[in-house]
Amino acid sequence: MYIDRPPFSLVRFASKVTETARVFLSSGSLQQQQQHRVLLHHRFAAITRTMASSAAAKRLEGKTIVITGASSGIGRSCAFEFARTAPKNLKLVLTARRVDRLHEIAAKIREEVGDGVKVLPFQLDVSDPDQVRSFVQRLPEEFRDIDILVNNAYVLHNPRRMNKHLLTW
Repeated sequence: MYIDRPPFSLVRFASKVTETARVFLSSGSLQQQQQHRVLLHHRFAAITRTMASSAAAKRLEGKTIVITGASSGIGRSCAFEFARTAPKNLKLVLTARRVDRLHEIAAKIREEVGDGVKVLPFQLDVSDPDQVRSFVQRLPEEFRDIDILVNNAYVLHNPRRMNKHLLTW
């Protein structure tokens, strides 16, 4: 069940900060008032980040995420961000041609967030149609129910012919 409201303690804290802000901003020198505005801005930003990340974590809880091209760049970064956002009850399937890099990334994720995230490094070449067709069947049973796909890998066989292929794509 997803609740689209922040926890009560955060709401109560935010209201206390707002009340304190009124007092601070109505007294003291202009310099002190400016310092208080900056401080309050940072506190509200922290509250907002906490509420947003906890909401995202609840939405991702129990999901299976497949990331293609996860051995470097954007795919690698996505893997870490998903793991950091929802470090409990999340399954990540990291795919790429370089499976050794995937094992390194999986180990780093486990080291950073713990055992709440199950990471499966899986060698997959998206340029091979047979591998793509049989991909889900080759996954372990617990990873087959895929909720999210980050289709990050790309295939570029011949850069000179790219414009012709883009027209048909």
